[in-house]
Amino acid sequence: MINPDAIEIMPGIMPRIISKLSSSMDVPVIVGGLVSEKEDVTTALESGALGVSTSSSKIWEEKV
Repeated sequence: MINPDAIEIMPGIMPRIISKLSSSMDVPVIVGGLVSEKEDVTTALESGALGVSTSSSKIWEEKV
């Protein structure tokens, strides 16, 4: 049996899927891929993601 510490969902701009999976799993959900705006981060976190990965340096310093 596999017991991951967390799972990553890609792309990270699917709030309905993030919500569905994060509410049905006992492990933290991290999202990434196609996240390029502050709103993408906010929406992902509000949908149940614990963390967000992005290569968009313009939002690394943003407060969410």
